[in-house]
Amino acid sequence: MFNILKLKIIYTLIKLVYSLINRIGRQRRKMGDNTMAGIKETKELMLFGVSLAAAIDSATQDGFQWTDLLDLVPPMTKMPGAISGIDDVPLEIADLDEIERAELVKAIQDLDFVSDKSEDIAEQALRTGVEICNLIMKIREAKKSA
Repeated sequence: MFNILKLKIIYTLIKLVYSLINRIGRQRRKMGDNTMAGIKETKELMLFGVSLAAAIDSATQDGFQWTDLLDLVPPMTKMPGAISGIDDVPLEIADLDEIERAELVKAIQDLDFVSDKSEDIAEQALRTGVEICNLIMKIREAKKSA
């Protein structure tokens, strides 16, 4: 039951990511914006997310203990840089080309995830990054309307 729910959530998130990317692409075309956005902010957010996920995995390998919280400190120090330019991430992802995509996969491999799963990890991190951006935007909208 839990796995089916998990799959449904992942499927919904993927649909949302593609919807967001298409919407941003349409907006950029309407504005006539042909400049490349780069991947600086996306890369920082992705590396933070993967580092945090790896630390959580490591901390919970033998059952969670309070001392395992110390494993979360190193990735958490990357959080300010990762979220400082979070508003740019959707545009960067919408503008992602094959060279930039390869650079993101290489960044994952540099974190000692050199395997046939490096690309999957990078793609999941990108989807998660977009969802974090969406959540932040919704929170901001809610604050404005309150």
